[in-house]
Amino acid sequence: KHEILLIHVLDHATELRFEFDATPHHFIDMETGVEVKCTPHQFKQQYITRMQTQAHAIKEKCLGYKVDYIAADNAQSFNEVLAAFLIRRTKQ
Repeated sequence: KHEILLIHVLDHATELRFEFDATPHHFIDMETGVEVKCTPHQFKQQYITRMQTQAHAIKEKCLGYKVDYIAADNAQSFNEVLAAFLIRRTKQ
């Protein structure tokens, strides 16, 4: 029997909570190359909402394919993330 585990690694401070100071920033979309210059608070809530929607869609796809999903912060070590998953799994 094969099992699949998706570990979704993000920087939670910047990629999920969009924690930036109030000074102007230069953002570049890694997929399209589109550049945006602005202060982060201008679109913080819209960004957070879209990230939550995307994360939910990924989790739903994983559920549909019976793939285990872990949201991991890149500040955590791999061992820490995997150990927490294995502990949760043995309790199920």
